Amino acid sequence: EIRAVVGDHQRRQALRVIVPSHYPQGTLVVVTDGEHALPPPVLARLNELGAREETTITILLDSMMHAFDVMRQFAEQTEEEEEEEEETGKEEKNGGIPSQENPEDIPRVEPSAFSTGTSPAATRRLMKELKAILSANCKDQGFEASLVGDDLYVWNVKLFGFDPHDPLGADLEKTKEKHILLQMQFPHDFPMSPPFVRVLRPRFRFHSGHVTVGGSICMELLTRRGWSPVNTVEACVVQIRAAFLDGRGRLDFSDTRDYGEWEARDAFNRVVARY
Repeated sequence: EIRAVVGDHQRRQALRVIVPSHYPQGTLVVVTDGEHALPPPVLARLNELGAREETTITILLDSMMHAFDVMRQFAEQTEEEEEEEEETGKEEKNGGIPSQENPEDIPRVEPSAFSTGTSPAATRRLMKELKAILSANCKDQGFEASLVGDDLYVWNVKLFGFDPHDPLGADLEKTKEKHILLQMQFPHDFPMSPPFVRVLRPRFRFHSGHVTVGGSICMELLTRRGWSPVNTVEACVVQIRAAFLDGRGRLDFSDTRDYGEWEARDAFNRVVARY
């Protein structure tokens, strides 16, 4: 049994990992104690991670500490919102993006037709991810990201700069926009669960580039089994871009329609159920 304590003087979490006698085979079991014990869904997610053959004690402990940090941020955000409600006449600045004067501001985001709801912890993490991407020169990595409207939980991502000597790059040169447009939809419990990522346009040929017939991305990284809360959005986009090339992606010029969300979700669910 491994014991650890994380947090600060205000919030502490006692964590225990039950290690099987035949480790590294077997299942690592997470147990939490104390006033700020992890919610059952989070605990279930950690134990799901602990059951994976490739999960080490270090990976599990890192995930446990990250889960507690998300809870701590949630509590801090709740306290901040309660203080803000007592003030009057306070206006949001820069369309919800944190200002330089107060970088801890968190935008209040209403759910959209593409999201599963919101939470303060997920909102804080997404703001951190967005600020990191906007401050980095991601164009050098061949992509740029933007919000869909003012919804922090739905992003559009453009992938560009593919080598024209590569089959996919050559196909893109024949299109008007010369880029691949993705949409990332983040769940309310992000980063504990992965985003849903799909291609909007152009359409890919069947069984090429790890793109399903409905436009969703077929990668273990984007499933609950393959996802880790420590993954960043930037790293996900870079891996998706690489997957298009590794999977020998080619475009389907016979169909110029955008992919629809429902066909993308249906195809993704069928692939996950199959494997």
